[in-house]
Amino acid sequence: MNKIFILLCCFAALLPLPAFAQADDEDVDLVKEIETLTAYIAKHPKDAAAYLKRGGFYSESGEYDAAVSDYNRVIDMSPNTVEAYVKCSEALVQLEDYIMAHLTLAQAIQLFPKQAELYAARADISIAKEDFVAALVDYNAAIQLKPSEPDYFRARAWVFVSMKNFKAAVADYDRVVQLVGGNDAGLCYSERGDLHLQQGDYKSALADFSEAIRLNADAQRYGVEPSDTYYYLRGQAYMGLKNYRAALEDFSKAIGMEPLVAEYYDYRSQAYEKLGQPAEAKKDAAKARKLRR
Repeated sequence: MNKIFILLCCFAALLPLPAFAQADDEDVDLVKEIETLTAYIAKHPKDAAAYLKRGGFYSESGEYDAAVSDYNRVIDMSPNTVEAYVKCSEALVQLEDYIMAHLTLAQAIQLFPKQAELYAARADISIAKEDFVAALVDYNAAIQLKPSEPDYFRARAWVFVSMKNFKAAVADYDRVVQLVGGNDAGLCYSERGDLHLQQGDYKSALADFSEAIRLNADAQRYGVEPSDTYYYLRGQAYMGLKNYRAALEDFSKAIGMEPLVAEYYDYRSQAYEKLGQPAEAKKDAAKARKLRR
């Protein structure tokens, strides 16, 4: 779960940084941008903003050691730049140096104990280490500081799932559904439905997947593509409720949208089997095997 944070301080005392491409631009020439920034830094070695931007390009190009070096320069030159700590920790995680990543964020939290983003970032590191108790503590802190951020509840929900506390996970998703609007709402219902599905609560899962499908249909007016996954998951809910005809229809809709997913044929094969149509079941099972080759 990578997060982008704003700078908490201005580089008013520094020379103005020319306009460079953003590190996450799809068409950016990373090598060229790094070379341009390197030439700029040679002339302006005290411009922390330039190191911060170059670190982003290094990270995008997979040169994480170089990125860490640049982010550490920013921290040394401008220790109030929260973004540098977060991005440095992210690069360190890519290098699997979890200890230094954790220490970097611990240092930032000492400086900025009211910044929810820092606790959430440290929780991400704990998840990478599969230390779910530590992750839970930090997500609790992040939520206490910023209770209007749905991503914190969403992330904590999956920590609860890892700890087999599905009731708490569903409660967090109840909050996510309340907080999230627009085109993301369908995804929230689908994710909560998946939790119900894992618990065998097929009726609640069916309701959530149906709402996700309805919201997704509305969102298509704004360029959002139809989601085959929602129909696939609702089909599983129907299977759990023994409504095999409805399940078959949903699996067929999923296949119609995305015909190259083996699992969709596997489940439709099971639906055909339950409906007493063995020839169709065998055909779908064969198709699933072929797609897996």
